Formats: sequence, C-alpha cells, structure tokens
Amino acid sequence: MWEEKLSPISDIRVGDMVMGSDGAWHAVVETHASQRMHLLKLVTDRGYVCCGYQHEWSIWSGNLPLGNFHAGELASLLDTLEGLHIGAENGPKLVAVEEAGQGDAACITTDAKDHQFEILLKTDGVT
Repeated sequence: MWEEKLSPISDIRVGDMVMGSDGAWHAVVETHASQRMHLLKLVTDRGYVCCGYQHEWSIWSGNLPLGNFHAGELASLLDTLEGLHIGAENGPKLVAVEEAGQGDAACITTDAKDHQFEILLKTDGVT
C-alpha cells in the first residue's frame, strides 16, 4: 500500500512512484544527490521553478510535443519558445528564464517513456 503525498525532490528514493507528464504513475529508477550549482528560474503563467542548467523539460505546442530541452537551452531559445507549454500539452506557458544564482538541486529519472515527472510550481512573488 502506498500513500499519495507531496515531497521535495531530495526526499524521493528509487522505487518511489511519481506522477509522469502523461498523468500516470511511474517508478523512480535513479536519483542523483543534491548538489550545489548555478540555477535558472523558469517563470510560467502559473508560477515558477528553479532548476539546474541541465534539467530537461518537454515543450509542447498545443498537442504537438516539440521535444525535450535543457533549461540552459530554454534560456537561449526563449524568443522562440515563449508562450509554449512546458512539461505537458496542457502545462503552464513559459514566460521567462532568469538567473537564480547558486543553490541546491537534485534530480530523478523515472521509467516513463519521456523520463519526465510532474513538478509543482511555486507561486510566491509571481504577478
């Protein structure tokens, strides 16, 4: 039996189940320990999330997946990708990519086809 709950990514372990970008539950198959690194702040129309430059994001135009991009690529392609959906076809729309300074970031890999997982956005300070 398992319990559905919200957890920081640093608390997730191999074998845990997470919600995939496809709306189904997927097993975590690999974790990477939290590391101090330079972060980017991805701002969407629903909130924001901070992540490392190498974090992969799926980008969608309507119901058409355009592929996975590293956060650092999103920053350099913002003029092209702004307003497209991030994470899922009905995901939030990308508004901006900003420098976020140094911080801790962890990563997980799932058994989902795209290896993506649901991330809940922070909403404090977003207008």
